[in-house]
Amino acid sequence: MPHTIVITKEAGRRVTELRERKGWTQAVLAAKVGVTTPQICRIEGGANTRRPTFAALLVALGCEARDILGADLPEDADALRAEIRARVEQLEEDKLPSLLAMMLQLGFEQAA
Repeated sequence: MPHTIVITKEAGRRVTELRERKGWTQAVLAAKVGVTTPQICRIEGGANTRRPTFAALLVALGCEARDILGADLPEDADALRAEIRARVEQLEEDKLPSLLAMMLQLGFEQAA
């Protein structure tokens, strides 16, 4: 399934850890990602998720795919980068500087 990101139990644990580092509840993360609290609970438990949800999760947590997936990056990492870029373009201007560094780390080129 090319539109599904495989989330292992270990990857779900990493999502929980990243969320807790920010001091967020599952409900807060769900609101930032645009999904329900039970969906976040399932992801943290190791349930697979759709690529747009995963991209939104990365943006909300301010992390890279490898921070969650480890070495198990999806084969379509370029498509995932495009999804993240589309989500970032929808953000308010004041949130862009904090995401620029993450995008550069993912291999995006900085606009002139």
